[in-house]
Amino acid sequence: MYNDIFWTKKKVENPKKFQNEFASFCKRFFENQHEVWFLSLDEKKQWDLLFEWKKYKYFSKKKNSSPSFKKFVDKAKSRKKFSVSKQKLREITLNKIIDI
Repeated sequence: MYNDIFWTKKKVENPKKFQNEFASFCKRFFENQHEVWFLSLDEKKQWDLLFEWKKYKYFSKKKNSSPSFKKFVDKAKSRKKFSVSKQKLREITLNKIIDI
């Protein structure tokens, strides 16, 4: 009745459009003070954050208000989904300092 295709979970590769959007989204963090926090998130959470940002922009434009990246990041950092341990933050910070 049911095919095995429905039950298997395969990673879907993101199209080129999303790859370019993700690269420009990452650049916004690297120009900001939240770079270490963003790097300490795993890749799945980084992608989730991108799509949350897109949704935030869409709804703020519907409300005729300008989307604020700073406010969005502050709200995201306070959410449990995007929380990062202090140990991980320290590790990423030290790696960044050493690589400079």
